[in-house]
Amino acid sequence: MYWILISGFILAGCDKDKDTIPDCNIENPLEELEWLKDVKNSLTNCSCQISIFQGKYKEKTVYYLMLNDPLCNSVFHVVLWDCNGDVVREYKPGENDLFFSEVETVNNLYTCSE
Repeated sequence: MYWILISGFILAGCDKDKDTIPDCNIENPLEELEWLKDVKNSLTNCSCQISIFQGKYKEKTVYYLMLNDPLCNSVFHVVLWDCNGDVVREYKPGENDLFFSEVETVNNLYTCSE
């Protein structure tokens, strides 16, 4: 189910130029950003731990989901969204090191687990 949600967001946008990423100045993203609230509400009965993170990419605020359960095997795949829910950047399998060099995790906003 999670991959369907993630795929839907991927298809909704494309990579943006760093200069077009809107700057976010939001205190409670899970309440103030309706699209992010919908993502959170879609995460139920998680058999593997998955979290919603707030981070920095090219000095702009971004949001992303990450399967961060050491007991679950998965293929690395992370999509960054801006404040509007538009896709900023997609990291595909094999781009783990690039992701960790370009994205600074600022806050774990929510974690879904059994």
